[in-house]
Amino acid sequence: MAVSPDGTWLATASWDETARLWDAGRNASTHGASTRSGISTVAVSPDGTWLATASDDGLVRIWDVATGRSIRTLTGHRGAVNAMAVSPDGTWLATTGDDGLVRIWDVATGRSIRTLTGHRGAVNAMAVSRDVTRLVTAGADGAVRVWDIITGRSINTLASNDEAPGAVETVAVSPDGTWLVTVVVGEHETVWDLATGRTTRLTGHSGRVTAMVISPDGTWLAAAGGTAVWVWDASTFRTARSVRALTGHTGRVNAVAASPDGKWLATTGTDETVRVWEPGSENLVATMRVDGGLNACSWLPDGRGLAVVGEHGLYIYDFELGIRQPD
Repeated sequence: MAVSPDGTWLATASWDETARLWDAGRNASTHGASTRSGISTVAVSPDGTWLATASDDGLVRIWDVATGRSIRTLTGHRGAVNAMAVSPDGTWLATTGDDGLVRIWDVATGRSIRTLTGHRGAVNAMAVSRDVTRLVTAGADGAVRVWDIITGRSINTLASNDEAPGAVETVAVSPDGTWLVTVVVGEHETVWDLATGRTTRLTGHSGRVTAMVISPDGTWLAAAGGTAVWVWDASTFRTARSVRALTGHTGRVNAVAASPDGKWLATTGTDETVRVWEPGSENLVATMRVDGGLNACSWLPDGRGLAVVGEHGLYIYDFELGIRQPD
């Protein structure tokens, strides 16, 4: 799921080979498209004029939001495309795939302008630094690589099979670019200091890590595993202790999302609930129930509502109006 910059529309995609645009105000689907292949991820341009979808057939498609038509297809990956990132000015798009490649595309022409090689296996995840000078990729080879976006040069390899056995599934960079966190085969989180290379293994929870988020100001990190969510204060990473455990879900937590101002943490899962917490405490401030398990959630840009995707469709929660399900 992706939300437009102004919060007026949302995009959803699925392994059922379809992508849909939704009008957030009218609670209705405006466009739908078929890709003939399962869609792994979506990304929205900074100006909200186009949407990119990535599929397991190796294709990345650019769609015109106003018309719902495909305007460009990016070809080059061999195998599924796993992650995407759009530049702040919308001129380039980065993708990673099962073929072990990281590609940077010129959106206007559809040409691959740079190919980054070095991973020995699928590249599962990617993150871009806030200053847009560094690209971080994580792979099935157990490696986390930092790249110079301008030159395409590999600056550093932060992890290897010897240091962190197992595939790295998730990576996120702090807003100030000084540290990042990785999840290895869903079992543990490691915080990396990008200046010193020092690592801290976070402890305090059990079970597979299913979701993770860094707050917009970089002061806290939340990760979900099983029916609980753990929150660490960034200032206590050196002690590697979990500072808070948020409990209340009765089923697996599938998604976590930080509000734009970092004051709230939203969680969703298989227990058919959306919960909003104060990350600075263990306070549960709101619980919303829907019909069916929930898979993803995202805050609207103004922070006054949530978009949630579940087994029975898309729900929009407005803190003044309650839950609405688009037609």
